[in-house]
Amino acid sequence: VERAADHATNIATNVLEMKEPLDNDIITKITNMSNFALDTLDDACLSLFKRNYEEAERAIEKSKKIVILEKQIIKNSNTLTDIDKLYRIKFITESIRRIAEYSTDIAEIVLNMNVERTLN
Repeated sequence: VERAADHATNIATNVLEMKEPLDNDIITKITNMSNFALDTLDDACLSLFKRNYEEAERAIEKSKKIVILEKQIIKNSNTLTDIDKLYRIKFITESIRRIAEYSTDIAEIVLNMNVERTLN
């Protein structure tokens, strides 16, 4: 969770340092990706608190879809001529993807806890 917070800080820093605002279309896509990553993180944390194996499995499967969202944003951004914007979009989307990947790590802890509990 601390790593996810570090990426949130990196995202905020990049947004604040952006020289010109992004187009509304890209902002909407990044917002959707961000909401998806946060939902996935929330699902993984809830599965941990509940120690729910099935919810953890669903969170892992859900988090795999983040790559598709990231690729769509990068593909749509490749027409940009402003290198600073392109760099920041790639950095922001990578950080959002990493947050979703940390969800997988949290959910895997739940799976390991359930295996350990079953073996004991």
